[in-house]
Amino acid sequence: MTVFRPIINNLITQGYGIENTKPDALHFYKELNMLGHNGVDYFCPIGTPIYWPGSGRGTVYAIIDDITFGKYIEVISEDNEGYKKHIFAHLSSFDCKPGDILETGQLFCHSGNSGKYTTGPHLHYGLKECIKNLLGNFVSLNMDNGYNGAIDPKPYFINVWVVDEIENLKKTLDNLKQQISIWRQIINLIRWFRG
Repeated sequence: MTVFRPIINNLITQGYGIENTKPDALHFYKELNMLGHNGVDYFCPIGTPIYWPGSGRGTVYAIIDDITFGKYIEVISEDNEGYKKHIFAHLSSFDCKPGDILETGQLFCHSGNSGKYTTGPHLHYGLKECIKNLLGNFVSLNMDNGYNGAIDPKPYFINVWVVDEIENLKKTLDNLKQQISIWRQIINLIRWFRG
């Protein structure tokens, strides 16, 4: 699985892990029984469009409005490594509902400043490995890892806005279609010359 950037801008205000946590915020995470920040924070104005950044489809698993973490969405993706839970937090609005299938680059929510654990407008992105239990629920793994089960998204991340990636793929496909068309014309000419 590859995860692209979900918003147009690239201003990260806080990264994943103790080494990427603002020093003056470490006490806050300690109060939450965490070692440090459990995701990636992107600065963005309230109402910034957020697009599904996964290289494959995602399923909207839950939409939650929590007094602590604000409005957030959990999206489940599956690949050959198993299930991943993608968390998008501190939102202002949703353009999806539980059960919706998200295609790569699809708009599904807008950033905000919701929840008492926010210090200003931003998007918090978190990633967790999970399993599907017998009831069909997705249970996060590694809950005792010091980050509430969140893992570092860096190994999966490519710093390209997902909308730009879709446009690049469309251009590549268009070029490929043109090349195929040219080769078909060449083959037809060869057949015509051979009689």
